[in-house]
Amino acid sequence: MLRRFRIDPREAGGAFPVQGTVREKMMHLLRLAVLAPSIHNTQPWKFSVDRGRIGIFADTARWLAAADPDQRDLRMSLGCVLENLLIVARHYGYVPEVTYNPRATSPDFVAMVDLTRQDALPARRNGALDAIKQRRTMYHASESRPVTPGLLASLAKACDESGITLHVTADPKVKAAVAELFREANARQLADPRYRAEAVEWLRKGEYGLPRVSRSLGRAGLPQLEREIAREADAIAAAPYFAVMLAPGDDPLDHLRAGQAFERLWLAATAQEVGLRPASALCEVPAMRAGLAWLVDAGELKVVQAFRLGHGQPGGRRAPRRKADEAIVAISLH
Repeated sequence: MLRRFRIDPREAGGAFPVQGTVREKMMHLLRLAVLAPSIHNTQPWKFSVDRGRIGIFADTARWLAAADPDQRDLRMSLGCVLENLLIVARHYGYVPEVTYNPRATSPDFVAMVDLTRQDALPARRNGALDAIKQRRTMYHASESRPVTPGLLASLAKACDESGITLHVTADPKVKAAVAELFREANARQLADPRYRAEAVEWLRKGEYGLPRVSRSLGRAGLPQLEREIAREADAIAAAPYFAVMLAPGDDPLDHLRAGQAFERLWLAATAQEVGLRPASALCEVPAMRAGLAWLVDAGELKVVQAFRLGHGQPGGRRAPRRKADEAIVAISLH
């Protein structure tokens, strides 16, 4: 069973400021939204708050260019934080309206959320809000017992809303093949000097999101990173399930919407006390991404995310979290 973890009240935002200003209310929503997952915990988002509207921007200073050259992971991370914002807003009675890529000339301006409409009814209770606070990456190996068919159906439904197809396998041969692809993907990345330098930089910043890898040793942390990769490959092979998300296209909007689906899926799993861990390297190395697509018979669909799934404790301490207030930028939304 997953342990329950308390969120720092400064991050969770405390009580909703019913009598506060519009900006105070918007900031409350953002302080919960930023509990979203992101590639290697980079949290590559910025926000602009303009009365009852919130703009979501890519923070390219936090883009892992060597690991994620096509920005697929970055856009999926932004989709996760967008989905959290929509869930939290609906919980507090807002009727959010999303405009994707509102300025064609500003590709980093990925979405604008209009929160000027509210329901006349009291705030609706939403179990997904609790899941946002509890969601956490499962770093330990998962237990061998299967999850319920109902959960797998819920995960598929979470993806359907964004036009994403979810492929889930329990086949030991497929999982073993995926584990080999995972080892090769990481080996190729670590053989790239740019990737190693990037990993070292984020290890030194203490934000790489790997609890068992030293955050203070910089380059000396790379051997630990290699051991963590080996452990994770074994965990993939032994996991009850391995899942692959497939999108109809491969452009920035496809990635953003896939990120929304991924967060909905992760929250559905969290609500049923099931953990998951992304295997992003499989999607970051083109040859391994192609191999994964072949394994799951993707056809014309595009692999956008992959992860292992099962019961188990997340383990380790929480990854460092940026406060929403630190990600606010003064950009006009008009």
